[in-house]
Amino acid sequence: MFTISDARSWNAFARSTLTVDTATAAVSKWEPYDASSRGQRWRGWVRFGHTGELGGLPGQIVAGAACVGGALLVWTGLALAFRRLLAWRRVTSRPNAQAA
Repeated sequence: MFTISDARSWNAFARSTLTVDTATAAVSKWEPYDASSRGQRWRGWVRFGHTGELGGLPGQIVAGAACVGGALLVWTGLALAFRRLLAWRRVTSRPNAQAA
């Protein structure tokens, strides 16, 4: 199976698929980009938009900022959980003043 970039299309990410039988080297199936379903074409747009490749450098900057933001969310979540764990351990390790 070969994935071929289709230079005839205005979409820079247009991909056509060629399937070749390995035993006979005959073309089994040819699926040009123009004949693919609307869902398949949307999937290509979303995939390259998601990775930031669709918008060139500005798209990659946005994708990079989103990646850094996701890492920051993980960091703040772990810091908050650790801080709550320490506070809970301090409260539970204190001797009960009312019991005495």
